[in-house]
Amino acid sequence: MFKQKKKLGMIAGLLLLVGCAQNYQYQHQKYNEDKQDIIDISYMATDVLIKNLSVYISKATPIMVTSFANIDNLEESSTLGRLLAEQIGSRMSQKGYSVVEIKLGQNSLFVKERTGEFILSRKLDNISSQFNAFYVIAGTYSVGGASVYVSARIVRVSDNLIVSSSDFKLQSDSDVYELVQK
Repeated sequence: MFKQKKKLGMIAGLLLLVGCAQNYQYQHQKYNEDKQDIIDISYMATDVLIKNLSVYISKATPIMVTSFANIDNLEESSTLGRLLAEQIGSRMSQKGYSVVEIKLGQNSLFVKERTGEFILSRKLDNISSQFNAFYVIAGTYSVGGASVYVSARIVRVSDNLIVSSSDFKLQSDSDVYELVQK
């Protein structure tokens, strides 16, 4: 009788271990399947920017996109801030808008090495004449514990009016963590 209970206990323990192992494997696979796609998220944010426009912007009107800045220091960006700007600029171009490439004229903009182009820390009044841009897409990001919160906006250069905005968050996974550190 004691041996039977011992055998049943061992069998129950093994079944429990096998069940836990399968559950762990499922959770690990699920995490990999649910991994966020930063491109998809930034493209959706751009689509929201276009949808939320409070004014009509002709697709022929020049728009400049600047690096997204750290909200705690507007003269600081990261690879993530530069990447978001690149992807949003790409999506605007894909949607037919005239996106001005400011990297070609870097000498007339304040650009810090490894930080990118900043608009939030500068006056907008010279932008139109330097780059013939009537609108600027700018943004900030804030690093939280489990997420990075991003705010993107389209600003009319002539009066600094925000004509559209889009807020979103990214999970602080290993990719986002690495991009914020650089």
